[in-house]
Amino acid sequence: MGIGHPISATWGGPVAHEVNRIPAASQRPTLSTYVLVAVAYFVGAKVGFACTVGQHPTSVLWPPNTTLLVALLLTPVRSWPMMLLAVLPAHLAAERGSGVPPLMVLCWFVSNACEALFGAAATRFFIRGRLEFDQPRTLGIFFLCGVFFAPILSSFVDAAFVELNQWGSDSYWEVWRMRSCSNIFATATVGVTILTWVAGGRITANQLRARFVEAGLLALGLVSVSLMVLHLSGARSDFGCMRRCPSSCGRRCVSERAGQVQRSSCSPPWWS
Repeated sequence: MGIGHPISATWGGPVAHEVNRIPAASQRPTLSTYVLVAVAYFVGAKVGFACTVGQHPTSVLWPPNTTLLVALLLTPVRSWPMMLLAVLPAHLAAERGSGVPPLMVLCWFVSNACEALFGAAATRFFIRGRLEFDQPRTLGIFFLCGVFFAPILSSFVDAAFVELNQWGSDSYWEVWRMRSCSNIFATATVGVTILTWVAGGRITANQLRARFVEAGLLALGLVSVSLMVLHLSGARSDFGCMRRCPSSCGRRCVSERAGQVQRSSCSPPWWS
């Protein structure tokens, strides 16, 4: 790895700083790496389908593109075509039985691949050497290129495919806006988490416990804020309507609320 010092038992000093850097990938990934990325892509697609609201052609959260983007960043450029081919069967298997036309399935794979390629190529363009995701500059470039630039640019392609295949009832700009927001959210959460975890190196038992406590407090805060927002927005009255009339009224209330959540989650203040 080009480390000039032996790895000490204490895992500290300049050695830890060098190990925490992700080198510019020079070795081809193994077969197990391709399989692991394909499985992660498949699982992420299933999570994305579970987060789809109503008849919209886009999901609130779509992790597969982020998985592919991270895989491309951590592998050499010459292996990118093979990585794309490795996730194609996973994409087709995840879309199987979803009722989506085969042509639309292939078009979505093209737009997903475009997003990962845009983000990885732009990030590699500005960072020619080691990828130090524990450094603010590297994370800043990744946020600019991978989190914002790639989803926004590829969403033009995705929305055009949806329009050409006449899939769904949303307009071109509605698809573009919803897909951009959902993929930005996925990359900013899932992608950044994976990359910073890879750059973290080894940690002690005390550091591990501290991270679990931090994660627990963060989850508790997110749940508390979510419950408070739902309460203030009147979600309780909607579900009360469902309990009083669990047939048509309940379904109508939940459907209307789901549409409101989808529109609000995909309409950030700077785009509204």
